Amino acid sequence: MGGKEKGNKEAAGFYDSRWFRMFATLVVASMTGISFVVGLTVQLLYILFLGPVLIFFEGVRELLLAEMSFRLFNSIFTVWLNPFWRVKILRPWPSAALSKLPKANRIIVVSNHLSGLDPWIVAATTWPVKLKYVYKASLKNIPIAGYALSFTGDLAVSFTKEKGGWGVDAESIRKMMQRARHLLEIGIGICVFPEGTRSLSGRLQPFKDGFFRLAVDCPDTHVVPMAMMNTNKAWPVKGNLISCATIFVVFGDPISCSGKTVDALKKEVRDAVAELQRQTPGYDPEKHGPMDPSAFAETRGHGPEEDLSQRSRPPSPAKSR
Repeated sequence: MGGKEKGNKEAAGFYDSRWFRMFATLVVASMTGISFVVGLTVQLLYILFLGPVLIFFEGVRELLLAEMSFRLFNSIFTVWLNPFWRVKILRPWPSAALSKLPKANRIIVVSNHLSGLDPWIVAATTWPVKLKYVYKASLKNIPIAGYALSFTGDLAVSFTKEKGGWGVDAESIRKMMQRARHLLEIGIGICVFPEGTRSLSGRLQPFKDGFFRLAVDCPDTHVVPMAMMNTNKAWPVKGNLISCATIFVVFGDPISCSGKTVDALKKEVRDAVAELQRQTPGYDPEKHGPMDPSAFAETRGHGPEEDLSQRSRPPSPAKSR
C-alpha cells in the first residue's frame, strides 16, 4: 500500500470515528441553534417595523417571515457554512422551464425522503423560491425553533396516539389541505415527501395520494420532481451523530397535472424521481432501486430496510447525459 493511499485510509478512519462525529454533531447543532435564534430575531424585527404591511399583503408576509428570515439563516448556518457536508447540485432548479408556464409559481416539489436533513437541503438548494413544508405540529413546542417555525406559515399536521403515535387528526388534515390549496392559488409552492416516512434502506418507497389529489384538483399546477442522495449518510435515520458526506441533488423538469388521474400522476412523478436518483454518483440498482409498491407494508414509522417480498427489478440505469 502506497504512502498516499495509506494516509487517505487513515484520514477516512479518523473522520468516521465516534469522537470526530461527536465533535461534528456539536458544531452543527450549535450552528443550527444560532440559525434559529437569528431567524426568529429577524422575524420579530419584521413584525415590529412592518406589522401593517405583513397584515395586509399576504405575499410579502409569506416571503419575509419564511424565505427572508427562517429559511435563509437555516440555509446559511446549517448547510452553506457547514464544513462537514458538501452539497453538489447535478441539475439545477428548472427556473427557465417554469418561467414559460402560465402559473410559474403554482408548483409542488416532490422529493425522496432519506433523512431529517432533507428539508434543509431542499430549502438551501431552492432558495429564494417561495415554498411551504409539511411538518409535525408538535415541533412548535420546541423553544425558539418552534416559535420561528410557527411564523413561517408552513403546513402543520397533528398526529394522535393511535397507530403507535402516527394516527392523524382528520380535522388537522382538512385544514392543512385547505391552506395548501390557498397557497397554490396565490402563487406559493409546496414541498412534500410523499413517501410519508424516511427510507431506512435508501430505496424509493411508494407514494401516498394526498398532495397528488390536490395537484390534480388545482388547475395549472405543475410538479417539480427532485432527488437527493447521501443525506442519510450525513444524518442517519437511526442515529444521533452526523457524518461527513457529499450530498447530491438533482432537479427534474416540471410535470403538468392537467387532465391526469391521481394514480397516473403519482406513477409518472415517482418514475421521474427514480430516474433522477439513477443520475447520482454511487447509485446502485440493487441498493437504491425503487421498492415494489405491491410488496410494501402499510405501516407508519420509518420505512422497512428491505422489501417484504422479493425486490422488484428496477429499469436499467439511464445513460449518462
